[in-house]
Amino acid sequence: MLRDWLTVLRSDDIEAIKLLKRQLLVHTGEGNANATDELLCHPLLRIYLAMLMHREQGQLQQALRLEVQLKELAVRGVARAAEFEWEEQHGLHNIDLGDVRLNHIPQLREDSRANS
Repeated sequence: MLRDWLTVLRSDDIEAIKLLKRQLLVHTGEGNANATDELLCHPLLRIYLAMLMHREQGQLQQALRLEVQLKELAVRGVARAAEFEWEEQHGLHNIDLGDVRLNHIPQLREDSRANS
């Protein structure tokens, strides 16, 4: 059941969860245990799993509370990413990130381990 929760893209999943699930499938398929472990520790995935477990156990009020929290955190994350990109485009950061975007962070961690 847990595997299905993490690998099946559901129509009612928020986009952030769908993205995390896709990344999880890629890393799992590549046999990249470190990246898989990092994704499983992602706060949004942890809240998502807790929400589904509460639903499964019939604790609907707890599940709803977690769903609201999940959506709020995802919206804040998207808003912050957009704000960061705008700041970057307008020269408000002192570092040159080039083509790096927030959704490449797991790959960056993997690359940094390979180069150490």
